Amino acid sequence: MNLPDQVPPIVVGIQHEQPALLRYAHSWAERWNAPLRVVHSNSFLDVASELYSTADDGASVRDRAQDVIDDARNYLAELGSVPLEFSINDGPATAVLEMESKHASAVIVGSDDVTTLRRLVGAGVARHVALHSFAPVFVVPHGARVKEIRDVVLEIDENNIADGPIRFAFDTAARSGARLRVMHVVPRTAYLADPVEHGVRLTQLVETWHPRYPHVAVSPSMVCGDADDEAVIASTSAQVMIVGRPNEPHHGQLFGLHVAEEIVRRAQCPVVVVPAEYQP
Repeated sequence: MNLPDQVPPIVVGIQHEQPALLRYAHSWAERWNAPLRVVHSNSFLDVASELYSTADDGASVRDRAQDVIDDARNYLAELGSVPLEFSINDGPATAVLEMESKHASAVIVGSDDVTTLRRLVGAGVARHVALHSFAPVFVVPHGARVKEIRDVVLEIDENNIADGPIRFAFDTAARSGARLRVMHVVPRTAYLADPVEHGVRLTQLVETWHPRYPHVAVSPSMVCGDADDEAVIASTSAQVMIVGRPNEPHHGQLFGLHVAEEIVRRAQCPVVVVPAEYQP
């Protein structure tokens, strides 16, 4: 249990040896002056696989899990300077990480590698955690490297303007000494119908939040187009992108993909999915 003056840990979920993900998580724990909690599930499987998995020998599963944690412990010990915690759990990875998120500053996971069909039926640990976590979730593409954070992008659109993601974006830029690009994506037809109104909304948003973070350099921009497409383009030059949750699906409730989900799947940089009601 965290004392009132302690920063809750950053939780990183690992499936196997993932040194790049561990290094990335370690860098954020340093940035936030937070402990790093490494979590591994004995059944670190995606949602679809869990439905069809068969029982394995308990001892061998525990041995493999302990090997994963021991490797992580040894790797992180060389990086130093961050308090470390480790946990092995028996439950499904999705449920374990969702529970861990209740007491975390953030959750960090690697991106999913699943087929389109499995994605449509809800497969993927990163997808599930990003859409259900109580804390912000970093989804880190495979092979992402630790970089100096110079450019943070906050994507907002007509269906997604909430205090939680905005607060997290300003706070992240302030902690990193980075520029914050506030990118308001407006459908072309809506923009053409009333361009002045959309510009006023963006100006008001910046004027409301910037005084709380006066040292953050803010660069607002309005972009006409599709929210996920424009966010993916912006991700090619950003070190981290922040999007809100929930978002409206594109193509109906049954098979429609959330904007945040599409951005996570296609972005070229780590993406943080932040609950609308987020409070640090």
